[in-house]
This record gives sequence, structure tokens and C-alpha cells, in this order.
Amino acid sequence: MPIQPLIIEKGIIQPSFGKSRRNSFFRVTVISAGVLTKAGIPVGQSKTVINERESVRPLRINPSETEIKYLDADAIYFCIPQNHFGHVLTGTMAFAHILPDGPYKNHKVVFTAFPPDYEAPCEAIKILLKHLGVKEEDIITVDEYTQFRSVVIVEPSLRCVRLSRFRKRLFAIDREFADTFRAISARFTDRKYPDKVYFSRGKISHRPIMFEDKIERIFEKNGYEIFYPEQLPLDEQIKLVANANYYACLQGTLEHHSLFMKDNATMITISRKSGRTERQVLINQLQKNIRHIYLRGNIQPFGDKISPNIVGITGHFIPFFDEHHFVYSADDWKLTDQEINDYVEKCSWRDIPLPKNILRRILRYFLRKHQKSVE
Repeated sequence: MPIQPLIIEKGIIQPSFGKSRRNSFFRVTVISAGVLTKAGIPVGQSKTVINERESVRPLRINPSETEIKYLDADAIYFCIPQNHFGHVLTGTMAFAHILPDGPYKNHKVVFTAFPPDYEAPCEAIKILLKHLGVKEEDIITVDEYTQFRSVVIVEPSLRCVRLSRFRKRLFAIDREFADTFRAISARFTDRKYPDKVYFSRGKISHRPIMFEDKIERIFEKNGYEIFYPEQLPLDEQIKLVANANYYACLQGTLEHHSLFMKDNATMITISRKSGRTERQVLINQLQKNIRHIYLRGNIQPFGDKISPNIVGITGHFIPFFDEHHFVYSADDWKLTDQEINDYVEKCSWRDIPLPKNILRRILRYFLRKHQKSVE
């Protein structure tokens, strides 16, 4: 059943002004922002969770004692803008499902400011909304109480529900979530683009990944073109994924690019930690016409949180290589002494209170054991 928006006549959008409080039971920061009626009463449907640590809910006001700006326009409330690309796709764009072919094309898209780190919607948000028919001048960020002719409150099609401090969170998704990205990717069909694409984390400075280059070389040897998405315009990233029959990447927000994939394409995800990406699990369930292959590539000997992610060819790759006729040699995964030293140097010594020579022996033993399992 389609998600039905709620329309508040003469609705007021409340910016946060940096007002927040800590909810110790749920272990989350509650930011005061959202939609109010013309009488200043909070509209419960505008409450939302923007990430794992923060939620947003409106605070009651007295309109007669509050300075309120009026704009003679209809608005769609989009909450606080996200600026991390993965969160833009699964957070901000979860409000956009009413835009394609809907009755709200002439509405303003309104975000609420979040001082003291006030930021307008990032370029990625503007680009994605543009492809849904929203002009840049119709994207507004309010930093004061602002009343509109009407305010449309949209339930996000991908949302996080916090249950309790003991059960951290539960994600829910609706069919409309994928429809938004299908409408965008339909604009980018071009047969000139590569058939096999690999998006690498190799140029990302934070959360270091070690030895992904070895995986890249094997995929490149077998017809995949390697790209570093942070070096490409967003439209180019969408074109590459939307036209590929095979898209491969390491686990993380790069998985979310699968939202732009065409039917009957194949997505290959290589793990870099023990658990799955929660939002992506739900996205995969929606994409019934896309083949999803999950390869365990994490061979971390010391744990994900205390050292750089170490990834490589594991036994889970062999059936995949055989099925897809990959050219592959066990020598492709052998590490040099210098590579082992580089890994040991990047480990967190506060969390691993072992001498470097002991760490090297542990790592060499672990990798030799792993090498035999692959062979």
C-alpha cells in the first residue's frame, strides 16, 4: 500500500537552533526540530531518526510569542540534510519517493538548519533532487521559524526505529524506496559504458583498508574496470553503475550504488567486517530482479575495531571464480615482508598491547594458514 503523506495547512517548520537533549535510556540525542500546526502544536509524524545516535522531534511553541516568517508556498518537509553520501542515499532520499510523477512537483523542498554546524544540503542532494525534477531555487533550508501555505510530511521509505537500549535498532523499508532511484537511473542509459565495473575504496583516507589492491588486480585481469568514486562526478558514478551488467565493491556505503542498477544485473559485495550492512540487506530484498553475490573477504586476525581492515581472497571466492571463469593464481594473494610490516605499523598499539615482533609472527602464521585454505 503506498505511503500516504500528511498535509498540514498553514504548517510551521521549526529549525533546531542547536537545541537538543540526551535521552539516556535510548542512548540517543534528541534534536528539537520538525513541523508544528499553526497553533504551535507538534505534529508527531514529523518525528524521525536521522542516524544511530540522533533523532529529531518538534518542540511546542506559543505562536503569539514567537517571531515567525511566512512564505506563500507549499512545502515538503525533508528534515535535517545528511552530508555523508551513503546517508544521503538511505536517509535524505528516503523522503523523495513522492516526487517522481507525483502531485508535489511545484512544492518547495525544505530542510531545517542544524546549528552550530549549519550546512546547506550538499551537492549530491541537489543533483539527485534535480534528476527528480526539483529546481535548485526550490530547495530551501530554514534557520528560523517559517510558516508555509501548507506543509507535506512524508514518512521516510527507509527508516530506523529505536526499540530500547537493549535492542539497538530495527530498520524498515517500503517498496517506494527503490522507485525513487529507478526514476533517476532511467535517465542514464548509455551503451558506451563498461559492462563490468569495480568501485574501489583505495583512495579513501579514513577507515583504512589494506590489500584491496590485490583484489582489484584480479578483477581487472578478468575484464573489470577499476574506478575510485570520490574522484568522479556523481552523474558519472550513476552512469557507470546504471549501465553495468556486473558491479563489484567492498562492503559499506559503496553497496548503496546498487540502487541505480538495471534489472538482471549482478552485484558482487566483498565483506570487510563480520556483519552485513543493515540498510543494504533490506535494499537487496527489494531488488528481486538483481542478482546479489556476497563474498567473504574479511580475514582480520585482530578484530575490526582495533586495526585496519585487512581484506583478501578467501575460500569463498573460489566457487565464484569457477562459475565466472576467472583467471586466478594463488600467488596473487601472497604478501611481502614489507606489506606485513606496513600492516603491523598501522595497528592500534593501545588496543593491542603486544610487541611488534610478536604481532608479525601472529600475522604471518595467520596468513600462511589462510593461504593453505585458499589453495
